[in-house]
Amino acid sequence: MNILKWKYCPFCGSQDITHRANYLSCTKCDRGMYENVSATCSIALYTQEGQVVFCERAREPHKGKYDLPGGYVDPDESGVQCIAREIKEELDFDLIIDDIKLQMTAPEVSPLGHDLYTQFLDLNFIYQISQEDFKKMKALDDVASIRLVSFDELKTVELAWEHDKLAMQMLQSQLDGKR
Repeated sequence: MNILKWKYCPFCGSQDITHRANYLSCTKCDRGMYENVSATCSIALYTQEGQVVFCERAREPHKGKYDLPGGYVDPDESGVQCIAREIKEELDFDLIIDDIKLQMTAPEVSPLGHDLYTQFLDLNFIYQISQEDFKKMKALDDVASIRLVSFDELKTVELAWEHDKLAMQMLQSQLDGKR
């Protein structure tokens, strides 16, 4: 959103505004607003063999690049509820809620075009699947295709988001520690 570029108060229309860090204040109407981030969730669906489900993005931003399945948290929805809903929408797969584990959180920026962007905080979860589970999944919604990617193959896949790279590093470390 970048409220630091705003020239008018969104409440009263006055140009008598000041900016500091991520806060805009208006001296005319005495109101202010913070630039808050949105929340997203992603999930590393991984197999015992060390492969992870990646989705080819069907839309901008980053159309054609790969990311972990997930999306924006809806109002009145928890992170776990969000990721279960997103996996159903994008892959037509039902997760067992009690088996979803939070792995990490990371900030990210998404370009919107025309010098606009949105900032978000991604909650990354992990969930173990079988090869049979993967065969049941279908690319739906904003997913062009899905594929299983090994950690060795990962360096050849163009990822859309930095937080997905961090999530893969953490997951690989966790799985290497279990072997």
